Amino acid sequence: MQAGTLETIEQVSGLSEMAIREVRWIKPTRLRSPGQRTAIAIFGFATQEGANQAIRHGLFVEGKKVWGRKQMQELRRCLKCQSFGVHKAAKCALIHEVCGWCGKLHRTNECQETQQEGFECSNCKTSKNGRHKGHGASDRQCPVFIERARQINQRCQENRYKYFCTTDPETWENTDEYARHGDMNCF
Repeated sequence: MQAGTLETIEQVSGLSEMAIREVRWIKPTRLRSPGQRTAIAIFGFATQEGANQAIRHGLFVEGKKVWGRKQMQELRRCLKCQSFGVHKAAKCALIHEVCGWCGKLHRTNECQETQQEGFECSNCKTSKNGRHKGHGASDRQCPVFIERARQINQRCQENRYKYFCTTDPETWENTDEYARHGDMNCF
């Protein structure tokens, strides 16, 4: 973002001065498609209250109202063996790379499989749940992904809340997933 842009966003969005600490693009500008007009950014705020205000009311960026959400701790997937939550590719002990789409022994970017029926999830295959066909290892509807995500959400209590918890009870609102499981307080 250009110099002065953060100050403009704060002012137009009704935030206090210096509320936004930093902004970074998820995808670097040089890797964007020609003519791409929108992108996803991560905003870092100086206080929880500033972040909650942005989540609750949105921000005005370049004249457009945008909505955000709190960044949650998410499940990691090794891009070499495709397993969830255990390690990263740099620490993977597997000799061969496993394709994230078809589950065979080659790099995902070299996969020739184009039909979803040919995709086979290496995580489901390893867990022997019989549901490995028709989706790849990155599918968020994968039964193994769903179970491991549930486990990480149980360990990371902060994932349960829509806002950053403060002494204000309005920040104790649960995300949709946890709202069904009864009242949980931050403190």
